[in-house]
Amino acid sequence: MAEPQLENGHIRIANDLWNEILRRNFSKRQLNLILFIWRLSYGTGQKDCVIPNFTHFEIAGMYKQDVKKELTFLVDCAVLDWEQETMVFSINKDYHHWQITPNKKWNNDLFTQLIHTNLQRKRQKNATNSTSQTKKRHAPKNHKVGKLLTMQKAIGK
Repeated sequence: MAEPQLENGHIRIANDLWNEILRRNFSKRQLNLILFIWRLSYGTGQKDCVIPNFTHFEIAGMYKQDVKKELTFLVDCAVLDWEQETMVFSINKDYHHWQITPNKKWNNDLFTQLIHTNLQRKRQKNATNSTSQTKKRHAPKNHKVGKLLTMQKAIGK
């Protein structure tokens, strides 16, 4: 069974950037390219990454003939920066310049409400865990002592 742990690595990406990826109407290929570049850049603690050959994108589910077309499109739409000579890629964090149509069903108010609902749920869980930890601290630590006292009372000692 897989047991992913943050200690084994994670990608730090601002929530605003994640939200914008969700809000925009990227194709599956475009999204795979973005996530692939994110993993190789932010996932290695850098702002950009080197992908020396278009065939390397195949491991992200892309056909070689589609890669350059999609990369060019994402650069033209100001989502990616691509230094063609060095094959260095990065995500343009200034998403206000992205020229990708928003998802027609996106509802920012509803999304914000869902975020607050889940944050509230987390607070409630933390409060419940905190209360149960307090109860555990007040419980007798040695159950044998409790049994021994009960047995002594039963036999009249």
